[in-house]
Amino acid sequence: MRIVQAIWLVLAMSFAATPSVAENSKYVFRPVRASRLSDEAVDAGVQAATRACDPAQNLSYGSKKFKGCMRKYGYTLDHVEREPDAAATAGRYIDPDSGMDCQTTPLGVAVCDPPQGTVHYVNRHGLNCQRTGLAAFCTNF
Repeated sequence: MRIVQAIWLVLAMSFAATPSVAENSKYVFRPVRASRLSDEAVDAGVQAATRACDPAQNLSYGSKKFKGCMRKYGYTLDHVEREPDAAATAGRYIDPDSGMDCQTTPLGVAVCDPPQGTVHYVNRHGLNCQRTGLAAFCTNF
């Protein structure tokens, strides 16, 4: 059975643990029941349900009222993903050797901190690695 991929919805602003770093929250909705609809058809359905459930565009997609309304239209909240705001992350990158969140200063010096959440990367030895905070784990599997 084909599983319809979740559809990205919402562009609501929230703030990360660091007050100066804004994030975009993307609420991912999926059909309540397994469906053979194409991703485009599901996307159109989610958009139509969103317009019906949030006509004033209050962007309160995480509220109980909104989620209940979406469920009436056949969609349920699958998960929320947060991505750093482009302006807040300009010049930032994940170091390929350490998985650390780095930014190069105007003097050309890289300043690195542990990443927020978990980062998956491949190091210079070709090992698949995962870093969460200060802890990193690499494997050749």
